[in-house]
Amino acid sequence: MRHFKRGGIALVTTFFGSQLIRAVARSDNLCYFFFFKDNDEQNNTAIALCALLHQFFWAHNGLLQKHVAPAVKKCRVVLKNEFEELWRILISVMPDPSAGNVICILDALDECRQPDQDKLITYLKRFYSRLSHKPTRSSKLKFLVTSRPYSEIEREFSGLTLDVPTIRLAGEEESDKISHEIGIVIGAKVKEIGKKRKLAEDVQFSLQRRLCEIPNRTYVWLNLTLNEVEKGMGKTQKKLLKVIDTLPRTVEEAYEKILGEFMQEQARTVLQIIVAARRLLTLSEIDVALEIEPESTSYEDLDLEGEESRKEWIRDCCGLFISVVYSRVYLIHQTAKEFLVRKSNESPGPQGWHHSVDLHDALRVLSGKCITYLNLREVRQIQVPT
Repeated sequence: MRHFKRGGIALVTTFFGSQLIRAVARSDNLCYFFFFKDNDEQNNTAIALCALLHQFFWAHNGLLQKHVAPAVKKCRVVLKNEFEELWRILISVMPDPSAGNVICILDALDECRQPDQDKLITYLKRFYSRLSHKPTRSSKLKFLVTSRPYSEIEREFSGLTLDVPTIRLAGEEESDKISHEIGIVIGAKVKEIGKKRKLAEDVQFSLQRRLCEIPNRTYVWLNLTLNEVEKGMGKTQKKLLKVIDTLPRTVEEAYEKILGEFMQEQARTVLQIIVAARRLLTLSEIDVALEIEPESTSYEDLDLEGEESRKEWIRDCCGLFISVVYSRVYLIHQTAKEFLVRKSNESPGPQGWHHSVDLHDALRVLSGKCITYLNLREVRQIQVPT
């Protein structure tokens, strides 16, 4: 197992199979899926297998009919939810002579919902157990799984890691090296900003020194801070040093500063909707959710912005706190949700954004909008097949 830090969070990576790194380099196929908790579209293993198979068959369309047609005939539309059948397809198609070497990357297993997580580990153990009994002990299919180093996950994998070659690097014991690594990135970014803004060497040095003085630096903090520097930078050294002196020292301070610059009520509504949603919402869905009111009775009542205009509206409303990728709306990082949502036994704090969102209130807001939407005239007229 290998521990490392990404964005200041320790992860554990398990390498299955011998010489995996070489295999990745020469692999004909690299398929991947990233688990994401609090998102029903990205926290279960059936969808993960669908994603892996989609990527594989996109590159090997000729194998689709041969390996998937029987399963489609058997399961029909529910195939996408049938983990066992999807796993059977994955295992059966990979040994095909035309498939080549295949590496399947499953990132952040700890963010997968618990029953699916256990099932996936069981099937991985079974796969490698059967492989170990073959004379050659080789396979064109290999897995790379990442996870935070939770004891229950390590315990589930323990039997397998005794038989399969593994590498373990404890990232949580490498904080000084990680801090040094971030310092190198700071130096490179400051040079980049200095070149863009034509800053003097002493000004660049002051900026780099100030950033490197911050304790417990993380990549999330650095990204937010550098955006703050570029946005607020003036033409003179005095103005730049003033910006440097007010830089946020933590991720939480950076989040507070970002949101503090925007209209509170508009930002709060869109953040409540995103936090309460069980899956990632599209720009179109956000557009409808923001425009729908209790008195809305039809689509004609909704003053929709459209995707592009809504995207600009979200940026104007929440800045870097929200990102839009392929028309899906994300919080900038998982820590952003933790920053916003108040714990159930916690009293409201002073004014500010930290723990300012009550999850029950957010769910009430979103559920009210959903009920109103379902009662729109056009939606009620839709015939649901029986």
